[in-house]
Amino acid sequence: MPFTKSGNLLATLTKIARLLAIREKQGYIVGGFIRDWLLERETNDIDIAVSDAAITIAEEVAVKIGGKFVLLDDVNNIARVVLIEDARPGGISQDQELHSAEWHFDFSSFSKDIETDLARRDFTINTMAIELSQFVAPSTATGTSPRKSANLLAEKRFLPKLIDPFSGREDLRDKIVRGVSEQIFEEDAARLLRAVRLAAELDFTIEPNTESLIRDYSQAITEVPGERVREELLRLLTLPRTAYHLRYLDNLGLLLALIPELAESK
Repeated sequence: MPFTKSGNLLATLTKIARLLAIREKQGYIVGGFIRDWLLERETNDIDIAVSDAAITIAEEVAVKIGGKFVLLDDVNNIARVVLIEDARPGGISQDQELHSAEWHFDFSSFSKDIETDLARRDFTINTMAIELSQFVAPSTATGTSPRKSANLLAEKRFLPKLIDPFSGREDLRDKIVRGVSEQIFEEDAARLLRAVRLAAELDFTIEPNTESLIRDYSQAITEVPGERVREELLRLLTLPRTAYHLRYLDNLGLLLALIPELAESK
C-alpha cells in the first residue's frame, strides 16, 4: 500500500508527534520519505530528525507504538524503530492470508537547526523536510480520521509547508540528481555509487557538475566498507538496463576502481 494512503502509518506518525510535543522537542520528516511522497512512490523508510538525543527518543517511540528498537550508530546518535503491522482487508475469512506492512522509522539528531542538518546531506532531492506536526495536521488539527487524512495527503489536498533550502523540489521536477556541495563525496564516498543508483531507480539524470565530481573522486570508492558497496551495487544491478548502468559506472571511473581486474578484459 502506498504510504500516502496508509491511515495506520499516519496514526503512528501522529503518536510520535504527540510524544515529541510532550517532551517539548522538534521533529522533522526528512530525506527520501519526502522525495518519494512528492513522487507518489511507495517506501517503508521514514527518516525523522529530532532536536534531542535520537536514541533516547527512539527507545521511547518503540515502547509507545509497540515496535522493535534497533541501535544503528551510537557515535552519531542514530537508531531505528521497526514496526510490523498485520492488516486484514475487510471481508476476508480467517483462513485467508494476512497482509503485513513493515515500517522503518530512523531517528537522528540535529543540534542547531533543521536547515543546518539538511546541508550535511547528499543530494538536493534528499534535502527537503516537513515538520512532523504539520505532516500529521489533517488528523490532529481537523479531527478527521487517520484514513481520511492519509487520503488528503495522497491527493495533495493538504500541503504541509515544505522546507527546501537547496531547491530539491525543482530538481525533482526536472529529474536531476545534484550534489548539495562539492564536499559530499569527501564526507562519504559511498555517495559515489548512491548517485548512480538513485538516478537509475528514479530514471533521473546526474547533472554535469556532479558527474565531474564523481570522476574526480572515483578512486575514493575503494575506501568504502565492502558491505556498503555491495548493498548499492546489488540494488543497482536488480534494475532494468543493467548493461547500461555498468557502462555508466565505467564512464564515471567507478567500475575499474571497484574491480581493477576488469582492465585486462578491455
